[in-house]
Parts: sequence; C-alpha cells; structure tokens
Amino acid sequence: MNKRLWFLFLTIFIDMLGVGILIPVIPQLLGEPNSPYYLLNASQEHLGLILLGVLMAIYPFATFFAAPVLGALSDKYGRKPVLFLSILGTALSYFIFAYAILTRNITLLFASRLVDGLTGGNISVAQAAIADSVEPEHRTKAFGSIGAAFGLGFIIGPFLGGVLSTPSVLPFFNASTPFIFSGILSLFNAFSIYFFFKES
Repeated sequence: MNKRLWFLFLTIFIDMLGVGILIPVIPQLLGEPNSPYYLLNASQEHLGLILLGVLMAIYPFATFFAAPVLGALSDKYGRKPVLFLSILGTALSYFIFAYAILTRNITLLFASRLVDGLTGGNISVAQAAIADSVEPEHRTKAFGSIGAAFGLGFIIGPFLGGVLSTPSVLPFFNASTPFIFSGILSLFNAFSIYFFFKES
C-alpha cells in the first residue's frame, strides 16, 4: 500500500472509530433514565427515546445531502482541501458534542451531529482519492483495505467509547471524554492530510 493510501486508510478508520465511539454513550444520554449521564428528567423517558432516534438520524440525513456536494467540490478544487476541511468539521463536531454533554445542552448535541453530517462526506472523497491513486487492476485490493478500515473502526470504537466514559477506569473519565478523544484524533488526521498528503 503506497503512502497516500495509508493516509486515506487512516482517515476512514478514524471516521468509523468516531461513529463507533458514539454507540455505547449516546443511549446513556437520552435513552437510559438510570444512567448518571441522562440529560432529561426521569419522567421524560418517552421524549428521550424520540430525541435519541432523531439524534441518531441527523448525521446520515445530513450526509445524504452533503456528500454529493463535497464530492463535486473535490472534483473541482481537489481532494486534499475538501478532505482537510471536512475532517476539521468532524473534529469541531466532536468538541461541540463533548461541550454539550458537559453543559447538558441538548440543542448543541443536535447541532454537533448536524455539523458532522454536513462535513462528513470525507469518506466519499477519500474513496474518490483512492480511485484516483490506484491502477484499475489494483482497485479491488485497495477498496478491500478500506473495508478493513471500516470494520476495525466499528470494532474498536464501541470498546473505546465504553472505556473512556467509565470513571472507574480513571476518575476524570465521563461521557464527554470519548468525544474529546475523537476530536483530538480528527485534528491529528486533518493536519496529517494538510502537511503530508499529496493531491491525487
């Protein structure tokens, strides 16, 4: 795998890691009244479940509309600047989500997922960059590696989300910690793309 593909592999892995980290944490915020991280009153359980469903749906809904736009922009201006800006948007969304948990601000939770969805077309742009970078006879192998990045992110993400949100592991861990961690990872990813990724 060439150097450019490693950066794209890392981009998709970190994206999927962030999605996986959500899995054990978000239900505790709006779906489990007995959780110490529950953001509503215990009597609002039904409302919490509705909000949980909407919160989970915002990201794919926004991505459905944003991904083609980001793809078109990457065709016009290049893969690198669109990847960099979209990953920065993902990092920002994680930091907003962490802040929303700490301040118990449900509106910011929704804003965070919307920002991530609107800038989350970086996977489609990364796939386009792979198609640019690999000869046709090797594309099956390259896209297979991307499938591995998806799988690894979904496997490791929920584990990390559970560990990083458990105070018994370290006293300062709470429900916001996984998102701060994901935001830092995304920032690292964005600047590695900016400084080291060669335009495809």
